[in-house]
Amino acid sequence: MRLKVPRPSKRACLILLLLATFFLVLRPSPIFKPMKMFFVSILAPVQAHIFSAGSKISMFLGDVADRRDLAEENRRLRERVEKLEAALSSEVDRRHALQEELNSLNIFLSRHEDEEIKGVPAHVIGWDSADWRSSIIIDRGAKDGVEKNQPVLWHDFAVGMVEDAWGTTSRVKLLTDPQCRIMARSVRSRAKCIVEGTADGRCRLKYVFDSADIKKNDVLTTTGEHGIFPRHVLVGTVMSVEPSDSGVGLFKKVIVQPRMAPGELESVFVVERLSARVRRGAEGKRK
Repeated sequence: MRLKVPRPSKRACLILLLLATFFLVLRPSPIFKPMKMFFVSILAPVQAHIFSAGSKISMFLGDVADRRDLAEENRRLRERVEKLEAALSSEVDRRHALQEELNSLNIFLSRHEDEEIKGVPAHVIGWDSADWRSSIIIDRGAKDGVEKNQPVLWHDFAVGMVEDAWGTTSRVKLLTDPQCRIMARSVRSRAKCIVEGTADGRCRLKYVFDSADIKKNDVLTTTGEHGIFPRHVLVGTVMSVEPSDSGVGLFKKVIVQPRMAPGELESVFVVERLSARVRRGAEGKRK
């Protein structure tokens, strides 16, 4: 009868081999030193490759982190540059508006040195939604002393009159508004006329008789009558003079190009009416 000896499994053999190798390598004996050096020399290339791969992985991960930090820093710098550019643009616009306002006041006051002119400067902040050529919105209102029917100027040109004055804003009807009418005269002939808007960016003269000395290229200025506009404020230039459409020969058809250009308005000057100044002076004397 033959005894069957169980054969060791492959796993058990591998474990025994690893234990024996570990025991031989780590045992502090000069006998096993050559064996230890043999195994170390075999494993050295593997360790070198592992170390090199680990270094490359570490460097790669470091580069990824650095790039992420650089990208975040670039984003913050771009946002800061955009804010600075917006602030600079806003400051340039503000300085331009102030310079425009100063130029307008200087030009107007230099041509009216003999008059006592009072008023408040204002900036155009909007246009009437119905027709941008007929009215504008300014950033001055009743709290700033603005009243209805006050004349509004730009440089030394007539712009229009205050139509509504609210708390901090006002609506100004332009010369081109059909509801806006002012007294003017020809600088050449001194002939008086009434300037009225036509809602097409121009004006016309009303009730100009055939005998009136009004010609093409005549320059029109305000008369200062009715205590609204100061005298000698430029209104516009006569573009054309034609006979009446009716053919009766009673009134001329006169078209005027206003000096005021709606699309160029940025800063204006709201002038105190002469009639209001006279009224306040009379009230002051009564007190």
